[in-house]
Amino acid sequence: MQADIRSEIAAERRRVVEEARAAVEHHKKHHPNYVVVGIWLFIITVVEVAVVFMPIGLWPIVVSLFVLMALKALGVLGYYMHLFSDAKTFSMLMGGGLLIAIAMLLSFGALFGVLPGMDPVF
Repeated sequence: MQADIRSEIAAERRRVVEEARAAVEHHKKHHPNYVVVGIWLFIITVVEVAVVFMPIGLWPIVVSLFVLMALKALGVLGYYMHLFSDAKTFSMLMGGGLLIAIAMLLSFGALFGVLPGMDPVF
C-alpha cells in the first residue's frame, strides 16, 4: 500500500518537473534576450541625439526623429510588453493608439506653432 502511494507521488513529481521544463523552454523560445533589445534601444537613442546636431534642416530632423521615435516605441511595446507574442488584437490596439498619439502631437504642434516654420493659430 505504501509502495503504491510512493510510486504515485514519484510519478506526480516527474510529471510536474516535465511540465515546468516545458514551460521554461516555451518561455525561452518566445521571449528575446532583453539585454539585446536594450542595446538596440540605446543605439537608436544615440542616433536620435546625433540627428539633432546634423546640419540637414529642421523638417528632415523632425521627420527622422518621428521615425526613430516610432521604432523605439515599437521595440518597447513589442518586446518589453510582449505584444509580439500576444494576440494580434492587442498589437492593433497599441498601434492604433500610437498613430492617434502621433496625430495629436503633430496637430497640437501645428495649432500652437511649436513645429518649425509654423505660426500659432491663436
